[in-house]
Amino acid sequence: MYDVAIVGAGTMGMAAGFYLAKDGKKVALIDKNDPPHKNGAHHGESRLMRRAHLDSDTYTPLATRAHVLFKELEAFSNENIYITNGMLCFGPNGSEYVHAIANAADKNHVLYDFLNGDEINARWPGFDLPSDYEGYLELDTGILLNEKVVGTYRRLAEESGADMYMNETVRSIEREEDAVFIDLGDHTIEAKKIIITGGKMVNEILEHMDMELPITVLRKTFSWFDGNKDLYKQDIFPAWTYVDDEGKIYYGFPNIEEDVIKVGRHDGGREIDPATEMEPFGYFNDDAELGVTKFVETHFADSTLNTKSGDVCTYATTPDMDFVIDYTDESKQIILACGFSGHAFKFSSAIGEILKMMANDEVDDIEINMSKFKLSRFNK
Repeated sequence: MYDVAIVGAGTMGMAAGFYLAKDGKKVALIDKNDPPHKNGAHHGESRLMRRAHLDSDTYTPLATRAHVLFKELEAFSNENIYITNGMLCFGPNGSEYVHAIANAADKNHVLYDFLNGDEINARWPGFDLPSDYEGYLELDTGILLNEKVVGTYRRLAEESGADMYMNETVRSIEREEDAVFIDLGDHTIEAKKIIITGGKMVNEILEHMDMELPITVLRKTFSWFDGNKDLYKQDIFPAWTYVDDEGKIYYGFPNIEEDVIKVGRHDGGREIDPATEMEPFGYFNDDAELGVTKFVETHFADSTLNTKSGDVCTYATTPDMDFVIDYTDESKQIILACGFSGHAFKFSSAIGEILKMMANDEVDDIEINMSKFKLSRFNK
């Protein structure tokens, strides 16, 4: 019998598997695919890492803990997974978003510089921003190499004795007083506890327990732009986000492994059925646009930038955009963690640690305020 079986071995599941296996637990990780892969929310080379968030009481402490754990993971694994070249948030003059992020940083003792548009352009000539723009530059964070992170968690979990059940479909989940049984067709996994981290397919898994959550799955696109590589190298250009007062949110990354920059849009997207195959990038006429091309043309100095390629991913979110991290009932046999897509990769190390602590009945040691993540909020 396993101590813990994890259903869904993507970002959060693999992180939890690593921490549990490293802790000496007997762990099984089960996934419909074979992570890291391109069928979920953890592909696309890079993810933003920032400590300060609008919610300074929950998400900022969570990101701060994640920052520490990612640095520890990098040292422990001898893998280069975290590029700390700075994280820039900018917007029009008087941006409520930029000022709120700075306030959260002040409250949580996060180091940053506050810049105007001219100062941003001077520091990074790849930008061409209006002089009255304002920017928050977080100094000790930057970029996570997400596919390498997931792959590193997997390697280390396996080295610590975790068993991988990849390309498997869950047929049923049955619970008894002292164990949970997961039917995979040819074999059954028996565990004292299970963690469900099913991503966009979480409701397909929860059907076996007569549960359903209000999860919306969106198809999202992002693009890579080719241009003057000397302006946008990772050692001289930051990861960034832009938010205007209309709610448009753009994000981007410097050259990392190829001589291109990555730009996407956080808001918007097309709602999809998670069980159907997603249309590839370019299927819809506006895939390469979505406002991204115009944004690049008006905010970047390199006039030669042009769309080289693009890709798609999914967001699976709750109505309030907060995560779900909770026990399904008072037995505490089943832990549910989902609703992460769109802004959660940066928290994944800390969430993996939290899931380990929940599985080990160490919830009193969790220092993060978890009240936002309770299942009970959907019953109101």
